[in-house]
Amino acid sequence: MTIALKKLSFALILITAILVVILIGQINDARIISTKVQQIPLISPVSVNIPITGDDFILGNPGAPLTVVAFLNFADRQSLRDYRTISALVNKNPKKMRLLVKHYPSRAFFSNPLLVHQAALCAGKQGRYWTFLNDVAESKHTLRQTQLTDLAENNQLSMTAWTACLSDEATNAAIQKDLQIVNELILPAAPVIFINNKLLNPEEAVDLTQLLTTFITTDL
Repeated sequence: MTIALKKLSFALILITAILVVILIGQINDARIISTKVQQIPLISPVSVNIPITGDDFILGNPGAPLTVVAFLNFADRQSLRDYRTISALVNKNPKKMRLLVKHYPSRAFFSNPLLVHQAALCAGKQGRYWTFLNDVAESKHTLRQTQLTDLAENNQLSMTAWTACLSDEATNAAIQKDLQIVNELILPAAPVIFINNKLLNPEEAVDLTQLLTTFITTDL
């Protein structure tokens, strides 16, 4: 073996040894790295200001110690399930809690979620907001104009006033006010629930009945 080959072999052995040492060091460093998982609380400790106006419909006692504000999409089945759960508890405990619904329609290609929210608000103009919303929540089908008209008739609404309200700019403006709150608070997709102005972690699988019952039976 020539001197040049010996020098090359030695250099290769040295480089290999250095790489092995570096690799072993990285493996050891990886073993001692501790991964900390950030725990998000079930209910945020931070209160936020959610405007409540005279135009908001309130189910339950207006002065109740427990306030639930639900941002709901009436075309979303989970939103409607949450509504049924919360409204049932309010009806059982009308003096201890109240529910306010904020309108959070989504965009959709094959339906018009905004129309369902408009229809509910227009029913509210005739004092039938909650009964109309109950019918929406119990419906098994995607609600389009024809089905919503049937619900309006079943609620014995003035169809002339209800139909005119659907195209009234004030109706859409009321929904846009709620969507403005959504944008300001940077909320995730509906349903989004606040308990006494504190956000319920949307990533947690929560038994709403059990959770709210705990609040109801606790002195607030």
